[in-house]
Formats: sequence, C-alpha cells, structure tokens
Amino acid sequence: MNVPPIPTLAAIASIVALVAAPAATADPLGLYVGGGIGQSRVAIDNAGSFALAGFDEHRGAWKVLAGLRPVSFVGAEVEYIDFGHPSRTVTQAGVQWQVDAQARAVAMFGVAYLPLGPLAVFAKAGPARLDTSASGQITNCPPGFLCVPPFHYSASATHVGYGAGVRLGVRSLAARAEVERISTGNGSLDLMSVGVTWSF
Repeated sequence: MNVPPIPTLAAIASIVALVAAPAATADPLGLYVGGGIGQSRVAIDNAGSFALAGFDEHRGAWKVLAGLRPVSFVGAEVEYIDFGHPSRTVTQAGVQWQVDAQARAVAMFGVAYLPLGPLAVFAKAGPARLDTSASGQITNCPPGFLCVPPFHYSASATHVGYGAGVRLGVRSLAARAEVERISTGNGSLDLMSVGVTWSF
C-alpha cells in the first residue's frame, strides 16, 4: 500500500481543519438573544370594578427574549414582556378616581418564517402567562356621597398570545419590528416594538 508523503498528509489535514472549523463553531440550533422597546396598549373591561370599565391606555413598554431557529422556516421563542404602568383619572357621578394598572407576561411562541433573502416575515403564537394588577382610590369625593375605600385587583392566568413582524439580518445581528397581542376575558394587551437580536 502506498502511503502519501508527509507534505500531502499535512495538506489534507489542513484542508480538513479549515472545513471543520466553521462547522464546529456554528450553532446548529440557531440560538439568539435580544430585546425590544415600544408602546403598549392595556385595555381592561371592568374586571370587578366600575372604575376599570373602559380602561384603555398606552404606555412605554419593553421586552427581552431568547430563541432558536434550527431551520430557516421554523423556530421558537421565550419572551418576558413588561407592558408598563398605565394610569388614568376617572370621574363618575362626580366622584373622581385615580386608577393605576400593571401587566407583565412570560410567553412561549412557535415561530414560522418566510425568508426573503436577508429579510424575513414571521408570525408566531403560543401560551402566555399573564400577571395583571390594578388599584384605585378616590381623590375627590363630593359632600354627601358615601365613597368606597380604595380597591385592588390582581389576576394571573394563561392566555393565547400571537403576533407578526419583519426581521432584517446582517451576519449575527438582526433588527426586527413586530406587533403582539395577548387576549383575555377582560380585555387585551398589545405591544408594538422594535428591537435587535444577536445570534451565537
């Protein structure tokens, strides 16, 4: 059996090392992390207090996320979303209330992509664990009225979340813009955001 000379073996080893290096360092799962900022809409319909009836406010919001995209068409994400702290003043029958709300969610989404070169359109859906709370107190009680004490409402439940957006990627970085919604029996929470992700 003829054995290749040492220089040839060295050349083959070098080629194999060059080819194998990117494969060894590439992430086959397509893992990425990121975050975004935007504006939320918190809409609550009553939820046990007439002071919350028709509550519909916008506030600044943010989120962080981690995901994977093993193939170009399919992936998954986990998100933590803070919808902010919307508040408003409500006046009913001459009684003035100050109402404050807060909402946070942890969501797990399956993501479907439509790749268009460096651009991709995506849609996602999945369960979202939502924690909401609201409190209110009377700030102006007219004489002769029997005004009730402050109230507090809180709830934790799992709902369906969904959304859609666009993603523009360059190497490991990607910019994205998207809209998301979590629907509940007492209203809905929306987030319009822009953000960035970094792939490993």
